[in-house]
Amino acid sequence: MLMEDKRLDAFFTSNGHLNKRLSGFRLREAQQRFAVEVSSALARNETRMVEAETGIGKTLGYAIPIVLSDKRVVISSYTKALQDQIVNEDLKTAIEVAGPHRTVAILKGRDNYVCVEKLKHLGPRAAGQPQLVRDLNLLNAWSYRTKTGDLSEIGTIQPELKAQVTTTAEDCQGRHCSSFDRCPFFRARDRAVSADIVVVNHHLLVASYFSDTALRSAILDREFQLIDEAEHLPEILRSAVMRRFDFSWLKDLIQDLAVANKEVGSQDSVLIDIQQSFADFSKKLSRSGLEMESASTDPAAIRERLVDFLDSAESLLLNLKSILEPRQLQSRLVLKMLLSLTPRVEKIQMLAADIESQSANLWYDLGAEGPVIYAATQSGQGLPRYIDLDSTPKLFVSATLSVAGDFTFFQNQISEAPLLGLSIKGGFDYTQQVLGYRLGSDIAVDHDHFISNLIERVLPVLPSKTLMLFTSFQALTEAEELIRARYSSELFVQGDQAVGDLIERFAGAGAGILMGTRSFWQGIDVKNAGVECLVIDKLPFLSREDPVVSGYAQSLDVTQDWFTSFVLPDCAIRLRQGFGRLIRSEDDRAVFIIGDPRFWHASYADVLQRALPSFQWTQAQSDVQQFLGKV
Repeated sequence: MLMEDKRLDAFFTSNGHLNKRLSGFRLREAQQRFAVEVSSALARNETRMVEAETGIGKTLGYAIPIVLSDKRVVISSYTKALQDQIVNEDLKTAIEVAGPHRTVAILKGRDNYVCVEKLKHLGPRAAGQPQLVRDLNLLNAWSYRTKTGDLSEIGTIQPELKAQVTTTAEDCQGRHCSSFDRCPFFRARDRAVSADIVVVNHHLLVASYFSDTALRSAILDREFQLIDEAEHLPEILRSAVMRRFDFSWLKDLIQDLAVANKEVGSQDSVLIDIQQSFADFSKKLSRSGLEMESASTDPAAIRERLVDFLDSAESLLLNLKSILEPRQLQSRLVLKMLLSLTPRVEKIQMLAADIESQSANLWYDLGAEGPVIYAATQSGQGLPRYIDLDSTPKLFVSATLSVAGDFTFFQNQISEAPLLGLSIKGGFDYTQQVLGYRLGSDIAVDHDHFISNLIERVLPVLPSKTLMLFTSFQALTEAEELIRARYSSELFVQGDQAVGDLIERFAGAGAGILMGTRSFWQGIDVKNAGVECLVIDKLPFLSREDPVVSGYAQSLDVTQDWFTSFVLPDCAIRLRQGFGRLIRSEDDRAVFIIGDPRFWHASYADVLQRALPSFQWTQAQSDVQQFLGKV
């Protein structure tokens, strides 16, 4: 028996420490096997892929070996909610039973912490806005009590207010900021630097490699990386080489100029004039939708208009820089604005160069403050494999890393060399816990009445608690309208309130339908909510029209087929993620419905069917009622 096996026996056995510490602890052989794999990778400094199916108790299964290892480890999760769960639940338990001497820290992105400097200057801006003044007073009171500055402590905060009291890596002044010593983000960063174990999310992890040097000492100076929900990492990595630019900063800049003018102590006509120039440019951008729509069929015209906007912004910023430089000693705010100009000008110049040279896939959205511009690489040269970023051993774990036990799809996205991969089956008996209900209609997914037909056919069999997952907000909205007209129970719809609050309300309700789109496919846990049915409208295929996806497609070997080598396995994993919302404990029993006829009739249907666990299917409503014990 290996040393790691012996050490873990003290925890993952019927008379172990976890059984004594946790009420309701269930001994799972699969969890113990998973913990042994994690411990082995840590001891040998090996990079591996381990798929641990739903129901194993994955998080506690890796928390114990990490605490026992005495190594400096970074744990990365896909969502901030899972970050909090790891720190406040599983790692807390692991520290108590396995390593009280070990220290843990959590680190999130800057926009999760209140910016003391921006909060300080927001007061004058809020004048004449009663609701903003009330919200600001509450925020100020909380800011004196909080020990972390993490805005999640105060629950839901209006997006408009959050944008005004948080900052970004681009705008953050770091040590040049007058509030640096009280900055919640840098305090959290310093705690992370000194901690044995730091918990981050994938976006922060990738940013530490590519864009945010302030994160590197806290995240990358580690002996081992454990990446949970690892199937999301390649997509985030692809996005890291994408340029994004919007004009939301204009509003803050205009307000800063107004405040700075007052701080200087006299009406500075030059500052007033440049403030007006920015205000005029902002109005022009807000009317840019008509110009962009008129050019929407001509790619050359679109590029020309976007470059015009960027050139105008660059010219204004350079002019502002020349105005602020001789005034930088007159006000801290003036100095802050001045320090932020050069990085923004450089970003504009690089993006404009990409557009003019046509070296990137380009697309844009039209927002209230002007176009949001995206540019993604057109070749594989800018798409690094995660394994190649450094030599730190990495353990990739998730419930969905393979397609029917084959790790090729995930492995090819993170490494050019083969990696060791292992699947560990969970403890759920899907043949007894799930019944599939096959709809009789085969109406095409692109038919105008697809959603209405789906709702008409599923409503008669829906039990009291149902989860419905959609592939688009348009489909969700249409379904919501149809169900409200015909269904008496309460609907809990994504977007109505904060996700955590919405799920809590749904879990406490006696009946109802929880409805969500893409982020609900893997980002929520409805355990103990009494869900008896999962409905998925369509197969979750990626769109080739997405320029980031298209850029990656062009990096594939020319001998590879785009659909079979990327789109299909990606869809299989996403489908499996959605299905994974259904059974969350050994006691659950539920019905699964998928409305997409391609799941049954397409030439690739067997790949998608094999991606799901084995269970029985029926076309009889009476079987559904009997299975759920309603007869």
